[in-house]
Amino acid sequence: MTQRTWIPSVVFLATMSWTGAAAAHIEIVLPDSRYGPEMIKDAPCGHPDNPPGESPPQIYQTGETVTIVVDEFVAHEGHLRIAWAENDEDIVTINGYDDFNNFPGVLMDNIIDEPGMKQFVFELTMPEQECENCTLQVIQVMYDGDGFQESDLYYTCADITLLDVVPSDEDSGGGMDDAADGSADATGGDDGSQPADTGGGSMGGGTGDGTGAATGGDGAADGGGDDSGCRVGAGQGGRLGWLGLGAMLWLLRRRNA
Repeated sequence: MTQRTWIPSVVFLATMSWTGAAAAHIEIVLPDSRYGPEMIKDAPCGHPDNPPGESPPQIYQTGETVTIVVDEFVAHEGHLRIAWAENDEDIVTINGYDDFNNFPGVLMDNIIDEPGMKQFVFELTMPEQECENCTLQVIQVMYDGDGFQESDLYYTCADITLLDVVPSDEDSGGGMDDAADGSADATGGDDGSQPADTGGGSMGGGTGDGTGAATGGDGAADGGGDDSGCRVGAGQGGRLGWLGLGAMLWLLRRRNA
């Protein structure tokens, strides 16, 4: 196998108390680890029964370069390996100090672990393969000077999902289109027409029977109220004038007689 030595970007932690995590050696903290810092001794992910994790998988895009953070609680001279697999059963564990890149899922190997507690920060490029619920695994290999043993390995895993297209939070359906349609219904049709009930009671007030001018107002435009009202008024004035003239002629005839 080709040996690759990785010296990651490392943030050294000064004086810190790890109360409650005395049994821990390492843990993935970004993304969230599957089992936390207490379950680290059994392959492939630290838990002897390897049950499903409680947190939902972290979603990444295929081929995306992401930040992975690993905390080291107990310092050992050794190295780290990062691997990926669609299923836990596909992960091949380490069988020796120099067992590097021993299956296709290995993403980074022989990452130097100098003595001293620290935080590892990796910029890692995700595989170009979609998976619904796959595993990101980190193994810490401890060099203890007595030759390689299975007890020299510590495991931590995170559940991830890889998608070619990651859904956006801004996908919200056709709300704006619906709002636009509702606005058109409220204000009129697409041709600029207005709703029929926006003109109040004055529309259609004129009936054409002579009452429109008095009660219809602008409604005369519909029923001809103004014109017919004026004509009716003029006719009545004419009849009164003829009656008055007739009465005057009758009185003159009486006087002449």
